[in-house]
Amino acid sequence: MATYTHIEDKAAWSKRFAKKRGVKFLDAGWYDKDTGKKDNRPGRSNGMICMPMIISDNVEYKSTITGEMITSRSQHREHLRRHGCVEVGTDKPKAKPSKEMRAAELKKSLRKDLKEAIDMHTQGFRNAPSMSAESAGFNNVVATNGAVTRADTPKASLIT
Repeated sequence: MATYTHIEDKAAWSKRFAKKRGVKFLDAGWYDKDTGKKDNRPGRSNGMICMPMIISDNVEYKSTITGEMITSRSQHREHLRRHGCVEVGTDKPKAKPSKEMRAAELKKSLRKDLKEAIDMHTQGFRNAPSMSAESAGFNNVVATNGAVTRADTPKASLIT
């Protein structure tokens, strides 16, 4: 990407680009730092050039928490952090997942749950709603997210 410098007169141009061959000073304007050629794109003749936006650090307001004056962005961030506050309303809203995305996530979740259920069944777990885990012969049963997992081996034979 080319970088440019603003040249006002022929003397300034000669001082910077005298050794460049095949280029010459035309008039005041923006010149490529490497080649010495004038940038003739529209909008550059008035001396304006695209530049990054600079956000000022000048912030002055009275804190609604303590009443002290906040005078800079860094002081603002520290003040919020110190009092356990979070700034809201400055984030871009997140796009909601489409119906197709939600359907794909649901399908993935169902497949995972079905695989877990099949794995549990092949490991010997059976649905015995009328019996407690202890009466079914398990010393230690762990339930997570609706799934029952065996934490140790059964005392008696498994119920089928």
